[in-house]
Amino acid sequence: MIRGRQIIAGFDIAKSCGCADGAVGGKPRAWTWSLHVKDGRPARLALLRDFCDRYFAENPIDALFYERGLGIAVAMEIGMSDDTIAMLRGAIGVVEACAAKARIPRIQPVGVQEARRHLLGPGRIPRGEGKRLVRDRCDVLGWQTKNDDESDALAIWSLGCGLMNPLVAHLTQPLFAR
Repeated sequence: MIRGRQIIAGFDIAKSCGCADGAVGGKPRAWTWSLHVKDGRPARLALLRDFCDRYFAENPIDALFYERGLGIAVAMEIGMSDDTIAMLRGAIGVVEACAAKARIPRIQPVGVQEARRHLLGPGRIPRGEGKRLVRDRCDVLGWQTKNDDESDALAIWSLGCGLMNPLVAHLTQPLFAR
């Protein structure tokens, strides 16, 4: 906690790991960790561990929220390969282990659709439009993003802020933008 404000992190865990953090009720920052290395899954996971260990050592995080992985049956149904499933499951384990090692008090998975609905409102999100709509909302809010991974991380961060302090959950609505 910095000056009485909780610091929340939101991660969209993948080969391009979108990350966001900031104080509850404040303006977040976002960045991407690229795990695109040629040496395969073990090297990617080791790189992610290095990123996480450094990040958690340098940043006083009160809560970490990250995108919950797909269920294995769903992942197989949509054609995800065994290697991709292993990579995503392993990456979640790495992030959780690093956060636990850093003694972050709250480490919680959230559904990306739940995070998107938090940011966009309760209406139906048209199929295939979620990423674009989230990125558009980030623009409206004045949150800088370079890619869809960062905008999803910001949606996760925003949901995390709302879960940690429901009194600020309304701040992402257009009336309060910028």
